[in-house]
Amino acid sequence: KLSRLILGEIVSNTGLYNRGAKTRQSSQGPNIDYYYFIRDSIMPAVIIENAFHSNPEEERLLKTDEFRYKLAESIAKGIA
Repeated sequence: KLSRLILGEIVSNTGLYNRGAKTRQSSQGPNIDYYYFIRDSIMPAVIIENAFHSNPEEERLLKTDEFRYKLAESIAKGIA
């Protein structure tokens, strides 16, 4: 739920393409997350990939203070 809330804020505030919220299950069984710091955290945790340097337009945006501020604000709003 947390990842979907953060994603919604990022997409609406930055105009980035919505690639969806995803999860990766461990081979150890259902409902066991693949990533250690999510699986063994004592608090809610998500991995956020805001934009990609392999995408020229997103790389250009990542180089601006304004865009990075929008990302940070979106993450904070999603958490709140």
